[in-house]
Amino acid sequence: MKRHFKIEFFEEPKLELYYPKDFTFKQKHQYAAFGSALEEAVFLTHPDGRNVVRISTGLRAALELPDFISSISLFENGEILFLGPLIGIYTSGFTPKQLTPIGPRSDLIASSMSVHRALGAVPFLFGKEHIDWENGCIHGFFHTEEGWKKSTVPFPSIVMDRLPKRSSENRHKSVLLKQKFENDYLISWYHPGFFSQLELYEKLYNDSRAEQYLPETHPFISFSSVGRMLDDYGHVFLKGDDGHAACQLLYHPKERLYYCRLFDQTNKLLKFKSLEGFSRRVYGRKQLEKFLVQQGIRLIRKENKAVDFHVVVNHNNTWEADTIKVKYAYEQNGTNELSFEDVFQDEEERNKNLEKLKKAASEIASAIEDNIGGILTGMKLELGIDRDGRIWLLKAEENCDPALFPHPELGHTDYLTKRLAGAFLLRSNKTLENELVLSKQ
Repeated sequence: MKRHFKIEFFEEPKLELYYPKDFTFKQKHQYAAFGSALEEAVFLTHPDGRNVVRISTGLRAALELPDFISSISLFENGEILFLGPLIGIYTSGFTPKQLTPIGPRSDLIASSMSVHRALGAVPFLFGKEHIDWENGCIHGFFHTEEGWKKSTVPFPSIVMDRLPKRSSENRHKSVLLKQKFENDYLISWYHPGFFSQLELYEKLYNDSRAEQYLPETHPFISFSSVGRMLDDYGHVFLKGDDGHAACQLLYHPKERLYYCRLFDQTNKLLKFKSLEGFSRRVYGRKQLEKFLVQQGIRLIRKENKAVDFHVVVNHNNTWEADTIKVKYAYEQNGTNELSFEDVFQDEEERNKNLEKLKKAASEIASAIEDNIGGILTGMKLELGIDRDGRIWLLKAEENCDPALFPHPELGHTDYLTKRLAGAFLLRSNKTLENELVLSKQ
């Protein structure tokens, strides 16, 4: 059924909407919704059978529909007709310049927004400073044929997280914002950015699908807790909350010395008489408190170097491993790629480990989706295999789909737009519908 139609506004203070000729509805609608805005309206069929959505200026103002929108998609759920979806693209780095609101990135995001717009979605750009919590609206930036325009709209149906990679990941505020949108307003969050590894591990520990793959991981609390883990595992890794390994710590009981391998350009191996000495010389106590301490794992090796497996997992009705690359673990540039044949010469062993990795990736991805929230279409997992053949999750992150930014392809974006709209309608179940209706009484 056709869902995407041209839109026209006509002068009329009453809240009215004329259905386009080709839109087949299951039942008569009572409410019109745009993002989080909901208004009771009168729905009519076109007297002249035109195939456009005609909306009165009264309804446009009540829903805070920008008057420069030229087309829109229609979705229905019970008595509610949804216009959109209204997609908020959340980012940072805004400038005072109207022509380039986010500087050099403006053109890249504008080109992607144009594809979503062509499919009937209504995308806009915003940062935390543009949110009006008191009035439940956002002063967002829209890209039109005339350039960027600023307009006030309701809270969106969906939020797409587009914070610049790593550089602006002052993620604590972003996580709080995500939780507020999802928990208080039932607004789905797409691409949650990088996963907080601490949050990830804490939530997955209670999921039977994933717990078998999780190394012991804690925030740095004290030197005694690090010492206990060194006693248990022989070595540990200090990692940032993005999962990037900063160094490896080892304890040599016969020498009574601590060794530290730095994972930077120097790749230095340092030794210390105490953990306190390590702290004073390398990171300092305040910097250490930003790290996670993770159980050391004796990974399988090639040419006396540990190897790990980088698995791209995509959602095709179920979570499936798309590609698996083998690399030397903890290398700074990470460009040296191996083949499965390099690591597993025996065909039977190779096939067995390939299936184990695929199974682990599917189970971990399913657990992440259910526990972390947001809308995900892809993930990148770093998995390890220890010398006993056990699979471990070393790192997980959201896979930023190159089909979306900066060069989107229509086919994939069409799929994504439908997935976004579907996710919103999923949130707009009968319970939510009743809450919305009650809020209007």
